[in-house]
Amino acid sequence: QHQYYLSPSFTTTGGLVISPAFHFVHIGYQIPSVSVGGGGSGGGPGSGGGDNIVFSDESLNQLVGGLKFLKYQGVFSYSFGGVYSNLNETSQFTGSGSLTWYPTGNLDMYLGATLFAHMADLKSSSLELIPSLIFGYGIASKVWVELSGTYGEMRNFAESNGYIVYNGLDWMKYKAMGNIIIPLVKKGSVIYAGTRFAQYDNRYISFDTSQPENQYLLSYNSISIFGGISWKF
Repeated sequence: QHQYYLSPSFTTTGGLVISPAFHFVHIGYQIPSVSVGGGGSGGGPGSGGGDNIVFSDESLNQLVGGLKFLKYQGVFSYSFGGVYSNLNETSQFTGSGSLTWYPTGNLDMYLGATLFAHMADLKSSSLELIPSLIFGYGIASKVWVELSGTYGEMRNFAESNGYIVYNGLDWMKYKAMGNIIIPLVKKGSVIYAGTRFAQYDNRYISFDTSQPENQYLLSYNSISIFGGISWKF
C-alpha cells in the first residue's frame, strides 16, 4: 500500500483557517484461486493433472478528499469539516465538529471533544455517531503528553481531515492512545512516540450467501507501539 497526502492551509483576515485535503491510496494485492487439472507432466506434487493454487495480481486506487474550517476564540478553538472517500469500492462521507478548551490560554493544557457522523457506505449503511476525546498536558518546556480515545465502528473511516484512513478488512470498534510529543520548530513539526490499544471486529466472508454475516464474527484486541517525525513546511 502506497499513500500520498496533501493539505495546504489558508487563513482569512478574520482568523478562519481553511484546510482542503487530498489523500491518494494505492493498494496492491493477490487473489488466490484453484486451477482444476492444472498439474504438470512431471511426477512431483501438483503434477499429473492435479489441482493447483494460482495467484493473480490486482490493484485498487482509493481517493479521499476533505475540507476543514478552524477558528480560535479566546481560550477555545472550534472546527467543523467533512471528508468524502471511495474506500474499498464503496462511497463514504464523514462529517465532524470539535471543540477544544485551553484552560491556561496556551498549549500547556488542553481538553477537546470531537463528534463524527459517519456513513461507511452511502448506498446501504446507516449513520454512525463516533465520539472522540483528547487531553494534552505539558510536562516540560518542550515535551507534551497526549491521551485520547475514540469509540464507534470505524469501518472505511477517515479522521484528521483525511490524513488517517482505516480501510482494512478488520473494523476498529474503539481505541485508546497515549503519545509523547516533542516540537522541533514553531511551524508544527514534531517528533512523537506512543502506544495504542484497540479492539477490532473481523467478519469472515463465506461464499454461501444463505449464511448470516455475523455468524463468522471474530473480535480481538491489539496493542501497537509507534513513533516518527511529522514535518510541516
